[in-house]
Amino acid sequence: NLEEESGIILSGSPTQKVSGEILEELVSVRHTKPMLSAGKTKSIDDLVKFAGGRDVVLSWKMDGLTLVLRYENGVLQQAITRGREGIIGEDVTHTVRKFDNVPLVIPVQESIEVRGEGVISWENFEQINLSLEEPYGHPRNLASGSTRKLNAVEAGKRHLEFVAFELVTDMQMDTKAEQLDFMEKLGFVVVPHIQILQADEAKIRQAVASMKPEEFAYPVDGLILEQDDTIYGRSLGSTGHHENRLIALKWEDELYETKFLGLETAVTRNGMVSLTGIFEPVEIGGTEVSRAYLHNLDIFGKLSLGQGDIIQVYKANMIIPQIADNQTRSGTVDIPSSCPCCGSRLQIHETSGGTRQLFCENPNCAAKLVRKFVH
Repeated sequence: NLEEESGIILSGSPTQKVSGEILEELVSVRHTKPMLSAGKTKSIDDLVKFAGGRDVVLSWKMDGLTLVLRYENGVLQQAITRGREGIIGEDVTHTVRKFDNVPLVIPVQESIEVRGEGVISWENFEQINLSLEEPYGHPRNLASGSTRKLNAVEAGKRHLEFVAFELVTDMQMDTKAEQLDFMEKLGFVVVPHIQILQADEAKIRQAVASMKPEEFAYPVDGLILEQDDTIYGRSLGSTGHHENRLIALKWEDELYETKFLGLETAVTRNGMVSLTGIFEPVEIGGTEVSRAYLHNLDIFGKLSLGQGDIIQVYKANMIIPQIADNQTRSGTVDIPSSCPCCGSRLQIHETSGGTRQLFCENPNCAAKLVRKFVH
């Protein structure tokens, strides 16, 4: 009844059974409007200068795979990645139809295009990673790889979501805030945002301080400040790289010095042995951090870690602990040779992603069996 009354049908609706396609390859598609980037800064003073006391909109810079959705006669016709230089993307309609929240039908008959980000929440990212042969280091990579899969059924298992942030088609709306409200009424999840009227330094700093990435459910890599007046925004023009109507605030990764203590290993359900660096606790962004996942043997080798080494750590995008550098590089910590659970000799294999990983090949390893049971 709600779908009949509103004219909105979402891909995750129980009335819909979206068929799973398997393509031979992804087809290239030219964008109707170049998908340019935003100019970047790490200074709030630049945001104040950009606003110039006018009305602006502050929103999250979502960190996933940028997409454009095309609708004809109220029906989703095509989904396209940003692609090369924002001019030619790839048709990923088959997987986008399997997203949890994409409107398949909207109550508008005109041809419209909506731009947004394909993302995976932190919660789903952690759950999905447990089931993968080679865990991803960041939800951005998982979202991109999943959306570009040739098998739509496999992509449908990844709990991808679409967050709209731009109405590409000119619908004669005076403000950015109106555009976002309009897309929300069409059934889209729109990027969380704040409209700042007559934006001065105090208002902008207050708004930026209220956006806390560590409390947000989705990965972000900064904030976007955009002119609210759409006519004025268009009048600012663009360069070959970015549009002048908006600017991105990127966070600086602040490095913290600490002492490396050792390596922790754990066996996944498929036998891959994960490596986690343990170090003396440091406080980063209000939380205590004492461990960082090392992803693969290649990263472990480049860091030349040794017990007692002085290392630099940070939180990537203010979220994920990472080891940035090893200043002493003693290299005294060797690659583990035996399984931490069953003691079997570990083997080194190259994964489909081209990285080297450790594997326990004992089919009766208790850690593997418990992980399978949990999965």
